[in-house]
Amino acid sequence: MGREVRKRSPPRPPSPPDSGFRGGLGGLGGLCDELEEVRRREAEDLAKFATPEPKPPGGELADVRRPKKDGLSSVDVHGQKEEEGRGPAPEEAAVLEVEAGRLLENWPGLPETKLWERARERLGRPLPIAVVRRWLRESGYVETGARGWGGAIWNPPPASEGVTA
Repeated sequence: MGREVRKRSPPRPPSPPDSGFRGGLGGLGGLCDELEEVRRREAEDLAKFATPEPKPPGGELADVRRPKKDGLSSVDVHGQKEEEGRGPAPEEAAVLEVEAGRLLENWPGLPETKLWERARERLGRPLPIAVVRRWLRESGYVETGARGWGGAIWNPPPASEGVTA
């Protein structure tokens, strides 16, 4: 009844391929080949993953227009991005003017995203933000460089020109 339980020995690791004797290197020929292969792979990786050289501003692709998600393109004008889009329709311009006046009653500047949201709600249809920005520029509003409510803040035009609030 006494059964002997034999423990199995752990599996042996696979033996390396027989490098054999290569030349007068005393068995180191295979090692040299491996080192050369490693160096070749490292050189390929460096070439493959190297950071490309930065392109100078105003290079050959400076005037290329790239379409944006909303179908508008942006053009680099003197180092600043300017969005091109259609001008506002007469109905849209009237809504933008009314809403801009209402916003300026309570705010020192005009947040473009607030104007955009209110105009979309009032029109009941989508309105590209580029149309709002174009209307602001054409109406004489001045971008302050400050940001708020997810977009730029615009100052009203001087009283002698454009929209009066």
